[in-house]
Amino acid sequence: EPRAKFQLGLLFLEARGVERDESRAVGLIREAADKGFPEAQYRLYAGFSGWAPRQLESEFMRDGWFVLPADPAVIFDMAPEHMWETLVARAQLPSTNLYQPRHVARIAP
Repeated sequence: EPRAKFQLGLLFLEARGVERDESRAVGLIREAADKGFPEAQYRLYAGFSGWAPRQLESEFMRDGWFVLPADPAVIFDMAPEHMWETLVARAQLPSTNLYQPRHVARIAP
């Protein structure tokens, strides 16, 4: 059963009562995802960004960021190679002005 495979995968991943085994955990969770168990379906996004002190606030104040509401269809269903283009186009629509960070409060030094 997909749910049981998923739960067993979490046990191995979190080492709850068993020795941690990431390879086995990923295999079990992947089997559950392949059988359509919704909680087991995932995408992993990883990256790193670093800022100098007050740099991020400054970028927000200059409207240097697009801020959009989360959309599960984009995150989980869209082909990754189309995500950036789609999200930038969506951010530039007039209806998204509510999500542009023009209202970010300035943090005093």
